Amino acid sequence: MGSIASLIALWLQSRSAKDATLRPVDAVLMAIVVSISILLYREAGNTPALNDDPIPVVSPNDVLCPVVTYVCLGILAGFRPLIREPDWPRIRALLTLLSLVVNVAYIICSAGVTPVEAIRTRKATRSEAAAARGPTQLPWL
Repeated sequence: MGSIASLIALWLQSRSAKDATLRPVDAVLMAIVVSISILLYREAGNTPALNDDPIPVVSPNDVLCPVVTYVCLGILAGFRPLIREPDWPRIRALLTLLSLVVNVAYIICSAGVTPVEAIRTRKATRSEAAAARGPTQLPWL
């Protein structure tokens, strides 16, 4: 999903840019890097502590994945100097934001609910559950 969305975003960006010099092979490489960074981080960062949603629908895991995408795109640009064109900062930012959107959309779609239902039916975080229970009395007091 990330590679297809990246290719579409790069195609739309190259059509809107006045001096589009992005080669198709570089666009494919960037799309592959984005999809691999999403996949690897989703597998490596899938821990309960990072999947606790303090904000409805978005967990720390979802917010950290674009950072990995940003770094991976920077590494790719280090090895492919032709990628570093005048629009490179804009392309990198676009693909980083796309990584966040794809990550959150994947989580919502894999749960089988709409975004509105996901916000309404999300589980309370530990701190919210503790606040709902109220103050606890220690047994020895």
